[in-house]
Amino acid sequence: MFNRKKFNFDDFTENAFRKCIQTVKLKGFNFISFNEYQKAGKNCLWRHDIDFSPHRGLALAKIEQEEGIHANYFIWLHSDFYNLLELEIVEIINRIKNLGHSIGLHFDSGFYGNAIASKDGLEKKLEVEKKILEDIFGFEIHSFSFHNPVVASNFSVDDEKLAGMINVYNKELQNSYTYCSDSFCYWRFRRLMDVIEDPETKRLHALTHPECWTESPMSPYARILRAFDGRKKKSQKKYEMRSIKVGRKLIK
Repeated sequence: MFNRKKFNFDDFTENAFRKCIQTVKLKGFNFISFNEYQKAGKNCLWRHDIDFSPHRGLALAKIEQEEGIHANYFIWLHSDFYNLLELEIVEIINRIKNLGHSIGLHFDSGFYGNAIASKDGLEKKLEVEKKILEDIFGFEIHSFSFHNPVVASNFSVDDEKLAGMINVYNKELQNSYTYCSDSFCYWRFRRLMDVIEDPETKRLHALTHPECWTESPMSPYARILRAFDGRKKKSQKKYEMRSIKVGRKLIK
């Protein structure tokens, strides 16, 4: 009970997610894509970094579409938890796109280790990953987010654009938007609803991770285990169906 209150388990349900969106709308914010971040007005950049579960991403994308808002989804080529070359995952990302949302690159500089030793080196890797996503999905990628930005590189990267994409951590954007994050499925700084309702919030950059938002309240770790378990069951079912399709026995 102590952890449930301290870490706001009840904040992270689909109904609470919908309420956050509705409150942002009531406050008069405009939901925009990252290539519009300099647009005048009371704007909201609603961002999802898909670290674990594209399926949860699709669930939230449907809620957003029902509420008539635009969100930004960032997908990770080097995830240990989903495969962007898997047909089902490709179809899910395309469905999110077709619901009216933007798709960007979630870039993991840690994957390359010491291979990225300069800004030019970083830009070359960004160009490679941008092209891979564009080849897979058939649409242009206009923005990128760093995975674990605190350890993203051993040099500062405040540029507005790299490899022709908006850097969502560029200096101007960070200085002009109030930021809120649910990293590791609890609020990193302040509760999102508190930030939304704060009259000092004139522009909002909300980072949410889809796997953190479930139908009913759960602990942060339980939400992640749920995503792992869902992936396991799906893979097992595919294997079993494949055995039936090719007429092979499952020897137990």
